[in-house]
Amino acid sequence: MMVIVCASAACGSDSTTVLEADGASTATTEYALGESGMFVVEPVPEGWAIDRAYTQDKGSGVYYAKGGDEDNGSFSILTFNVDPDDPQVVRMREVMDGGKEGITKVTVDGHDAYLMELTDDGRTYGDEIQWFVRPDLVVSVRAPWSSELDVSALAADVHEISEQTRASLVSGTSGGGEPAPPVEALRGTVDNDEWVLSAVLPTDYPVQPIDTRRGCAVLTFRDETATTCDGTFAPLDDGHQAVLGGVTFGFGVVADPTGQVQLLQPENTQSPAHPTEAVVLPGAPELTWFVTTFDDVCDRFGFTSKGQSFIVGVPPGYPHRNDCAS
Repeated sequence: MMVIVCASAACGSDSTTVLEADGASTATTEYALGESGMFVVEPVPEGWAIDRAYTQDKGSGVYYAKGGDEDNGSFSILTFNVDPDDPQVVRMREVMDGGKEGITKVTVDGHDAYLMELTDDGRTYGDEIQWFVRPDLVVSVRAPWSSELDVSALAADVHEISEQTRASLVSGTSGGGEPAPPVEALRGTVDNDEWVLSAVLPTDYPVQPIDTRRGCAVLTFRDETATTCDGTFAPLDDGHQAVLGGVTFGFGVVADPTGQVQLLQPENTQSPAHPTEAVVLPGAPELTWFVTTFDDVCDRFGFTSKGQSFIVGVPPGYPHRNDCAS
């Protein structure tokens, strides 16, 4: 089987914008500040970054991970919309003000705040600081002890962001967005027949200040098409296998700015990585699209240059196998 590949330069570059403070606060931050009801930590502790942000009727949440891995002890900033006249809310204030055992009164940005331990099924695992930033809005900063972070220091660096920034954070970490037209990423041949790998990004990619959406990939060969696109643009590394025109392909897109991807077979992890063609496009400098061919359909997995692993699963309807030679 003869394989020839070339990278396409058809993708134009996207401009980026730095959001600036809108005057709601004098704090120095890369985020536009305002009164959206969502809060972030700035500056972010070294090695940590926003993993996801969400909003719902009862509040919002921003979760941080270290090295892209929540298992390192994700810390969070949650907000809760409350009715200040609700008896339960009134009782909560009374309990906190009354110096209940296990609750320590502290101050955050001029507000009375309450430091307590986080518990789950009777097990304590971290610390939380909670305060009323407004009569109808409660902020909660939570950090598990495994994060090795000081929850008081985090709370001192919390800022409320603008509505525009809130919307961008949610969009950039939730997997939303409408697909833009496909852009050719890679082109090659197998046995003199041409295949084309196209990249698809959300129309608003990249939003600022952070966009973890991966985009998706479309592969065509011998008048057949396969895709990783499912309409969600999830912030997850994604690899697929597909049998097109009698040839088994592996392809996808991962968060990696180097254009380097390693594909391995589970039973042969000590063998050299499978030869793979990959490219970084100017419009998405943090993403790598990749494609390769296999002799057989088998379960495989990949690694980015950062050591993050991802599955390159068998196509629908094919049995799981791990006995392929490569």
